[in-house]
Amino acid sequence: MTDQQIPLTPQNTPTRRRFKDLNLWSIPVKPSFRNDIQGMRAIAVLYTVFFHFGVARWSTGVDIFMVISGFAITRVLLRSRLERGSVLFDLKGFYARRVRRILPVSTLVLLVTVFAAYYWLGPLGGATEVGVDAMWSAIFLENWHAIALSTNYFADSQTASLVLHYWSLGFDEQFYVVYPLILIGIMSWAPAHLRRRILAIVLAVVAVISIAWSMWQTPRDPFVAYLSTYTRIWEILFGALLALLPEERAFKSELVNAIIGWVSLAIIIVSGYLIYDQGVPWPNAMWTVVASCGLIWTGRRSGPYGPNMVLMLKPIVYIGNMSYSLYLWNYIWLYLPLRFALPGTEMASQSVALRLTQVAAGFLCAVASYHLVEWPLRESSLLERKLWVNIPIGIFLIGIVIVVAKACEAFWPI
Repeated sequence: MTDQQIPLTPQNTPTRRRFKDLNLWSIPVKPSFRNDIQGMRAIAVLYTVFFHFGVARWSTGVDIFMVISGFAITRVLLRSRLERGSVLFDLKGFYARRVRRILPVSTLVLLVTVFAAYYWLGPLGGATEVGVDAMWSAIFLENWHAIALSTNYFADSQTASLVLHYWSLGFDEQFYVVYPLILIGIMSWAPAHLRRRILAIVLAVVAVISIAWSMWQTPRDPFVAYLSTYTRIWEILFGALLALLPEERAFKSELVNAIIGWVSLAIIIVSGYLIYDQGVPWPNAMWTVVASCGLIWTGRRSGPYGPNMVLMLKPIVYIGNMSYSLYLWNYIWLYLPLRFALPGTEMASQSVALRLTQVAAGFLCAVASYHLVEWPLRESSLLERKLWVNIPIGIFLIGIVIVVAKACEAFWPI
C-alpha cells in the first residue's frame, strides 16, 4: 500500500499528533547539565531587558543570575575535585575556561561601546569618561568605580556610562577569583568527612555578615548597596550553599516539588513588579533569591508537570544559552540613543516601536556574537587542550581595551 493509499485514522492523522511528541523540549546532552537552569537564565536576562525597556518595575534578573552563579560554580569545583581524586583543584583549567567564557564577548562589546562613544560624542562630549569606565570594566572593577564616582544606576537619560551594566559582571569575576582559593584552603586542611560541613559553615557566616551589611547600607545609600560586593555577596552564597545539599534531600513527592517549583517561579516573575527601590538589595532581593533556590532545588525532582515544562522549552533554553551576550548588548542598544542620538530624552518618553527596534537590534547582535564568538571559543578543542594559552589570551583581551581607550583619548580628533 502506497503512502497515498493509507487511510487517515485518528492514530495517523497529522492534526491528531500527541502533544508530547511535538519535540518542544530541549534535552541536555550531558546528565550533569541542567537545561532548566538555562531556562532560569532566560527569565533573568529577559527581566533585565524588560527593566531597561521600562516595563518591569525593578530588575530582579541580576539576583537570579547571582544564585545560579553560586550554585553552578560550586558544583563545578566540587565535581572537578571528585573526578581527579585530589584535594587541589585544577585552577589552571578553571581560570582558562572562565577566560574563554567571559572575556571574548565582553571585550567585543567594550570596544564597540568605546568607538560608538567617540564617534557620536567626541572627546569633549563625554566619550573620554566612557573610555575610562570601559577600562575599569575590562578589569572587572566597574562596580567599585561607579561607587567611587557616586554613580546613580537608576537614572534614565542621565546614565553615567554605557558600560555601567558591567558592574554585575565585575561582581561575579571578583567572586570567581577568591572563591576557589577558599575552597582549596578548606579542602587542603579539613578532614575529608568534615569538608562540606566546614565549607557550609564558612559560607553561611559570610552570608549572614553580608546580609547584616545590606540591612545597614540599603536605607543609608541604596545605590552603594545595590552595587557593592559586600552587600550582594550573600545572594551568590545562597546558591553556593544550595550546591552543597545533596539533590536527594529534595522532597520525595514529585507533586510537592512541582508545587514548590511553580510557587517559586511565580514569585520570581511577579517580584520585579512588587518591590521598591528603598528595599534593594535588602529585604526585597530575598524574595527572588529564595525563590530561585527553591526552583533550582526541586528542578530535577518535580516530575513532568513541574516548571521544567516551561523552563526547558527549546526557545527558552536557547535564550538562556545566549543570555550572557544578550545581557551585554541590550543595555547599549537601549541607552546609546538616549545618551547620544537623543540627548535629554528619557526612556519612558520614547515610542514603543523605537524601543522594540532597539531591543531587536540588541537581540540580533547577541545572536551573532553568541554563534560567531562566544560559542566557538568556549567550546574550542584546541584551547581546551592547550590551557596555558588561555591566560595570555585573557591578558591580551583586557589589555587591548585599555590600549584602544587610551589611543582614542590621545588621537581622536576633537
